[in-house]
Amino acid sequence: MRQTGHSVTIFTSFVLLSWASVGVTAAYSQTVDEVSILKQVNISRMNVLSANYSGITHIEGDRYAVVDDKGYGCGVSFLDIKMNKSNGKITDVVQSFMPDMEHRTDELRDGEGIAYCNETGTLFVSGEEDQKILEYDMNGKPTGRQLAVPLSMGKSNIYGNRGFESLTYNHATKLFWTTTESALKSDCLSFSANTPCEKNILRLQSFGLDRMPAKQYAYRMETPRMRKKNIRNFVCGVSDMLALDDGRLIMMEREMCVTKTFLGSYCTIRLFMVNPMESEEIEEGTDVNTLSEDRLLKKSLLCKFTTYLKLGNMGFANYEGMCLGPRLDDGRQTLILINDSQKGAGNMFKHLKEYLKVIVVRL
Repeated sequence: MRQTGHSVTIFTSFVLLSWASVGVTAAYSQTVDEVSILKQVNISRMNVLSANYSGITHIEGDRYAVVDDKGYGCGVSFLDIKMNKSNGKITDVVQSFMPDMEHRTDELRDGEGIAYCNETGTLFVSGEEDQKILEYDMNGKPTGRQLAVPLSMGKSNIYGNRGFESLTYNHATKLFWTTTESALKSDCLSFSANTPCEKNILRLQSFGLDRMPAKQYAYRMETPRMRKKNIRNFVCGVSDMLALDDGRLIMMEREMCVTKTFLGSYCTIRLFMVNPMESEEIEEGTDVNTLSEDRLLKKSLLCKFTTYLKLGNMGFANYEGMCLGPRLDDGRQTLILINDSQKGAGNMFKHLKEYLKVIVVRL
């Protein structure tokens, strides 16, 4: 998510006031129905540079790639994440960068989603500015190839800064998946940046290894709880998604509300499981607002957690990226989430940090 025009941007001015900081709920470990939410890990203390990390993907072993939405060109760097396989706790993170920068351009694509394709050994990055999903080699050089985004999901049909936040690829199903953060113009004619998204319907689009569009499904967002007036900023929508080997998808919905006084502001993350194989696909020209409920993807809540702006510590985290981590010794699967700190917004005394959060689930 770009800084301009969004709620995260005002955190800079907030922390500069220095009279308040941020508290976190669900920052402790809790287990609900085979899902454990572990305490977030401050990777700034591990010499990971402050940036605008908006997406993360697993490559192999302990190696992951992350994308910076303010990065030039593909905006990618690498993290080697060490994890205790008995409990899922992160023990160390080492950052490295592209081998050479000769392919870096001055183009700012607002890279939000990232996916590693095992078959091609390349990275795909979704840009919210150009509404394209481009392929890069592991040196960051564009290959000239891209996913064939349907015309209905093109830039002209996207509300400002509400385009491709998410991207995922699964080696077992050989499918890429993406969706827009909020509903398309053609599917939501009364959009307002500071108005709650009233159960908007998104289009989940898959692509094959031939990079051509495959199947499309209708997905209804949650109704946000925000009902306050005179807010500074509000944003809700799908910030990332994750494709599993069995064809199911995990959707990450984010709701962020910043109040006039800052105190009482919050960010809620919800993870939902959906199964496209149990639903009927839709066509590009389908009027999604006339679909019956049985035509929409059925959702089941995996977990949710909320961070608040209040007196306390600087633990606020706006999680935007998600990928699969390793399996633990007992067979449970880890998910790794990464937050966007707006490059450590604040000052030398109070500023946002880079965090990773692990969620353990039995799939």
